Amino acid sequence: MAHCVTCCTNFFATAWADGYSGSDQEPLLQRDRHGTDERIREFAVGHVLGTGAFSTVRMGIQRSSGERFALKLVDKERSDADAVALEVKMLRRVGMHRHVVGLVDHFELARTWVLVLELVSGGEVFDRICAQGPYSELDAAQILWQVAEALEHMHSVGVAHRDVKPENLLLVDGTDSNTVKLCDFGLSCELDASGKQETARLHGTVAYMAPEYLREEAHGAAVDMWALGVVLYILLSGRHPFDPEGQADDPELATRIKAGEWAFGKHTQDVSDSAREIVRLLLEPSPPSRPTASQLLAHPWLRGAAPTVVLPNSHTNLRAFNQARRILGRVRHRAVTSFVQMFMPLPPPRPPTLQRPMSRGGVKVAD
Repeated sequence: MAHCVTCCTNFFATAWADGYSGSDQEPLLQRDRHGTDERIREFAVGHVLGTGAFSTVRMGIQRSSGERFALKLVDKERSDADAVALEVKMLRRVGMHRHVVGLVDHFELARTWVLVLELVSGGEVFDRICAQGPYSELDAAQILWQVAEALEHMHSVGVAHRDVKPENLLLVDGTDSNTVKLCDFGLSCELDASGKQETARLHGTVAYMAPEYLREEAHGAAVDMWALGVVLYILLSGRHPFDPEGQADDPELATRIKAGEWAFGKHTQDVSDSAREIVRLLLEPSPPSRPTASQLLAHPWLRGAAPTVVLPNSHTNLRAFNQARRILGRVRHRAVTSFVQMFMPLPPPRPPTLQRPMSRGGVKVAD
């Protein structure tokens, strides 16, 4: 199952995936009410939507318009300024797109960075498709199409997401529109003129990492296409291609991925040849051999030719995968948070002040 190498924040999906309700008494925002930047007062700040290692995401209602947003509140004391700046830069470059959770605004408070993001309230795609009962390859193709459109746009402006996984595929709302948006640009990167990212330190979730990424090689947009292949395999079978039994740890997963050890087993016996072809293309070990997002969108399977007959036990298999993923995710989140807190340097002492003492304490914010 998926394991995280670094403590990246998944601010939207955490709340929906783990059922986290949060507390409305988080001290982070209370501290910043004493800051000089009044921009946060433009919003009525509501309940917690989700939490991460260094941030919390809350509902924010703009007082002037009544419009709702997701406010990602990042604690300066516990996060890297360069990483936050890069995330903002990548979001601004990507801009607004039908299938991307876009950045509306951003500003800085005394001790917090605030990212004002589009609010998506429909929950995870995998949850919705399970709730609707057995599904077909056509249903899976419609999901893949929307994510591929998001990637096509991102790659065209020189941005690789590097964290494509089920937790980051969300629905706009609770209606039957089924519009999918890709979220969480905390690990995204800028591609150079050759379409590569030279800095290859491992960040993200091992189970969705491409082999070149795991080898810490220069990499490009093809890492997103690989991850999309893993997602498609899971949709078609309810299993992970490199961990069909759900027992592998990170080192074993990495070894299997780098060796290309996967196969279509009995759990994919009802999958069509066209769908198998797409999986094979996306999980091609050689990055140049993988299709681009544009090439993928031209495949007949994504353009309406996918079978409409339901895949037997598809929703129950995917539900079991989801449950196992979330159990592991909760354990991982607690372990990563404890580890970070153990090694986080203490903040420098503050000069004395005559102001009323501000509330203090650890903070968790939403993705």
